[in-house]
Amino acid sequence: MTKEVKKLVESLSADFIFYSSMIHALRTEEAEIVAMEEGGALIRHKKGYYHMITAKDVETGKRLMEGIKQCDLLLVHEPFLIEEFRKKYSLYDEEICYQAVYIPEHLKEMGQLSKEKWNEKLKEFYLSDSLEQRKLEVKRIKERYGFHRGSKEDGALLIQPLDLSYEQTILSHYTMLPEEIIRERLQHHMIYGGFKEGELIGFIGLHQEGSIGILEIFPEHQRKGYATQMELFMIKKQLLAGAIPYGQIDQYNKRSMELQRKLGMKLSDRTICWLFQ
Repeated sequence: MTKEVKKLVESLSADFIFYSSMIHALRTEEAEIVAMEEGGALIRHKKGYYHMITAKDVETGKRLMEGIKQCDLLLVHEPFLIEEFRKKYSLYDEEICYQAVYIPEHLKEMGQLSKEKWNEKLKEFYLSDSLEQRKLEVKRIKERYGFHRGSKEDGALLIQPLDLSYEQTILSHYTMLPEEIIRERLQHHMIYGGFKEGELIGFIGLHQEGSIGILEIFPEHQRKGYATQMELFMIKKQLLAGAIPYGQIDQYNKRSMELQRKLGMKLSDRTICWLFQ
């Protein structure tokens, strides 16, 4: 990371869970800084998929977005910026979410911590380049939850990447993303299917900004623990990839929030907003 990126990541880490999308995008070098000043920053995906912004007030936000003529997908961290950019870029659809970040097992054992302490510990773990530390965490997850492939006792799934032959199956069950994005995710092997005795029972994947999502368990296979298995698979995968295992949960999706908490994810105390056309 450049000095400028390190400085921004350091600043965002003061509220690690809330800014996890921006931290992940910068740390993996999938995004670049477009503009930054005291009290705000704007970053852009290097392939142009999205912009993300945080600003202390509307005027700061307007200065940061000043040179952006077109924006089709924007992640806004402060609610007072929503109407400003909704009108400017004709982004009349929205999704308001909580951020959720996986809390390593050794941190859970510390019990109740202040917000400042959580930020410090999460930064220490996720911004470290220690692969051994991440491998140890994956081992702890396996010890706690099991789901070793091949065990008849725990009903373990075979989870593997899906190809374009599954496009219509996914589209018939999942309507939150347009067809072209589902196709792009499949082409990049970013959607995984869960198979039980050769039958596809559901799928999960990574969104373009790196969050865990696109989770769907087919109705006849729900409430059997498969969503837990599939999300744990993605958490372990992200840990070993050196990424931050995080997701974005719709503000009204109580069932998903319960699942995240069950898996050891901690939710942000504020919401973010995706604006899109």
